[in-house]
Amino acid sequence: SRRHIGGAVLCVAGIAVLAGSDAAGVSGTSENYPNAFQGDLLCMLGAVCYAISNVGQEAIVKRHDRVEYLGMLGLFGMLFNGLQLFLLEGH
Repeated sequence: SRRHIGGAVLCVAGIAVLAGSDAAGVSGTSENYPNAFQGDLLCMLGAVCYAISNVGQEAIVKRHDRVEYLGMLGLFGMLFNGLQLFLLEGH
């Protein structure tokens, strides 16, 4: 609906203003935090990935059974986390 689109545009505009002020050094962040703009970009990238994940999950749940989805989510989550544990924490 128009309200959803308006809300999304308002949120993106607010984040753009914050990132722009960090890049321009308006709030004095350029001296204290020289990589503030890169952090803002990473934050926005994380938010986009989270949004894509939510939309994809909703599309999958509409087409398939919820129990099957949750089971596969747990299975693959366990496999990926086990791989991360082995690669990053295994000495």
